[in-house]
Amino acid sequence: MNKAIALIFIGLLGMVFAGVYGLSVINPQLSLSVMGYTNIFMFALAMGSFVSSVPKLKSGTPGGFIRTAMAMSFVRLMLCMIAALGYIVMNRDHFYKPMIFVMFGIYGVYTAADTIVMSRLARKSK
Repeated sequence: MNKAIALIFIGLLGMVFAGVYGLSVINPQLSLSVMGYTNIFMFALAMGSFVSSVPKLKSGTPGGFIRTAMAMSFVRLMLCMIAALGYIVMNRDHFYKPMIFVMFGIYGVYTAADTIVMSRLARKSK
């Protein structure tokens, strides 16, 4: 089960990389390195949240799924906001505003995937 979920997230990592590369070809102003680092960062957060939430989901406490999903989503959002702020501060003179939307789009993809995987795992553990 855990290997299958890891493969799902690795496949998602590859698909997001392909989408990021396509966006950088269509619009050269989008930084491929920033989008790539954002993708790797969100992948690491998704895997970390999955590893930390599996014991809580398997414990069978009522509301465990909701608490875990909300907490992990909030942590991921805060770290994405910090990364976006870091991008803005480092590129203060010439940052490209659509990059912020791409970064939060990658956040949305990983949050949706993580929530779907955790909800299926919570249903199976009951």
